Amino acid sequence: MMKPGEFYMLLVGSLILNPILCWADTPALSDEWGGLYVGGNIGWAGSRHSAQTTTQFDPSKYYNVPSDQNDIQEVGDQDLDSNDLTGGGQIGYNWQFRWCVFGIETDFNSLSTDIFTSRSKPYTAAPTGTLTITSTAQTNWLWTVRPRLGFAIDRWLFYGSGGLTLANLEADFSVSDDYSVALGNVAEHQNISETKAGWTVGGGVEVRLDKNWSIRSEYLYADLGTLSGDTHDMYTTGGYSPNTIHHEADFTVHLVRVSLNYKF
Repeated sequence: MMKPGEFYMLLVGSLILNPILCWADTPALSDEWGGLYVGGNIGWAGSRHSAQTTTQFDPSKYYNVPSDQNDIQEVGDQDLDSNDLTGGGQIGYNWQFRWCVFGIETDFNSLSTDIFTSRSKPYTAAPTGTLTITSTAQTNWLWTVRPRLGFAIDRWLFYGSGGLTLANLEADFSVSDDYSVALGNVAEHQNISETKAGWTVGGGVEVRLDKNWSIRSEYLYADLGTLSGDTHDMYTTGGYSPNTIHHEADFTVHLVRVSLNYKF
């Protein structure tokens, strides 16, 4: 399987080669790709979310020894992976000059991911108590708008694409332990939800079936950024003051999809 770095090198190389093909001393092609098109797509979405929970120990608060800080960082370092079906629609417009095809496309896809993970370990300072951190990451849809640049060979179009992506993101976190009441115990929860803008890059190959219809295979990588937040309302017993707990989650998505388009 091609590694991401190899794919990006291939994409950049094809974009550098594209102007050479456009202005090469070859017969001009008819405008086979130019014009407005609409279509639908279906495919696979591989989501990867890296979650992290941290705090700073404070002698006057619940987490009051340095090892507590290390334990939380260790347990809170979590990866959430998901493989899901995705489907949606796209609309775009192409301009063609000789071999060159320039275009702009926007698409909207379902991206229903709901990933859950939980990790536990005994506290270093108090092995009778177990720390548990749970993380959940969720998305529902993904929207992109992307310029396209490609070159046409006979009925085939090879292109690279990149631009803006937008998605709704939600992350849910909880921290708990089973210390005895004498030592105190803790319960903390935070939900973060936001519509985030990010970037996407990819490419594909498309083939004309006839004058109007075409089918293509496409790969996109989308980086949607990071959700983060602090909570100060950690519940404790035993007379301890709460620490500030920091949560964050990174969201990235790999899309592989097949599209059917109709050109007007």
